[in-house]
Amino acid sequence: MVDEYGGIEGLLTLNDMLSDAVGEVDDPHATNVKGGVQREDGSWHLEGGFPGHELRELFDIETLPGVEEGRYETIGGCVMDRLGHIPETAEACLWNRFRFEVVDMDGMRIDKVLVAEVIPGNDSALDAATT
Repeated sequence: MVDEYGGIEGLLTLNDMLSDAVGEVDDPHATNVKGGVQREDGSWHLEGGFPGHELRELFDIETLPGVEEGRYETIGGCVMDRLGHIPETAEACLWNRFRFEVVDMDGMRIDKVLVAEVIPGNDSALDAATT
């Protein structure tokens, strides 16, 4: 759309029109979410600021301890809460059926986290976690 001065006020894309006509179309083979990428082995490489409520949706988790109490809002905060301190790169923790590994730090902030589902009987995944 163009306003009275010739400036563009909005832009309508083909995807916008298709979504309005048939609804949102999800790619069943998509392995990317905003703030994360699923790897071939099924694990997820997530940004430290990945929201806790989206983490629950992504991994079909009913509740995350600490979120409801307001102790943190992101996966980085979740990992710090589980560890009880500011971690170093490669430090990991376990929660429920998941292993969270700190992949990258940005000062005292967790920048990237690798999340993998722990397979029962896989002792190597359990041994690699610090808690």
